[in-house]
Amino acid sequence: MDIDHISHEIEIDAPILRVWDALTEPTQLSRWFGSAGKFRRGADDTLELSWEAHGTYHATIEAEEKPHWFAWRWALAPDVEPAPGNSTLVEFRLLDLDDRTRLSVTESGFVALDLTEGEKGAAVNDNLAGWVGGFVGLKQYLEGYRESALPGEFPGEPS
Repeated sequence: MDIDHISHEIEIDAPILRVWDALTEPTQLSRWFGSAGKFRRGADDTLELSWEAHGTYHATIEAEEKPHWFAWRWALAPDVEPAPGNSTLVEFRLLDLDDRTRLSVTESGFVALDLTEGEKGAAVNDNLAGWVGGFVGLKQYLEGYRESALPGEFPGEPS
């Protein structure tokens, strides 16, 4: 398999700090990244990303330079810690465009996974589809779509 990384980019009608918070705060991450996810950020630079249907995925925060770069390494199987051979590096880069933000994600390390070539190809395809879909949810959440909003984000709604 020759594909070692995948990338996706989007422009969002939201200020860079708002996008940053949606990427780095667990309560906001759970609003757009997958359905019915629960996320916890540990004091030791760890993340737990849990879905009832898929299990809990563990990640280690590798870099955090507010508000331009956030990276984590996550295991591609549930209930294991990220390690060489079972994890990929996910990097988010944010570019300030005044009242808009360009956000890109790059996930790398697929070639080094301890998987068959077919399994690596499936991981590439699944994760790329996940980022494309996730970014649609993020855009909807940040641009004020009512069904994605946190309680109290719209005038007149209870908080």
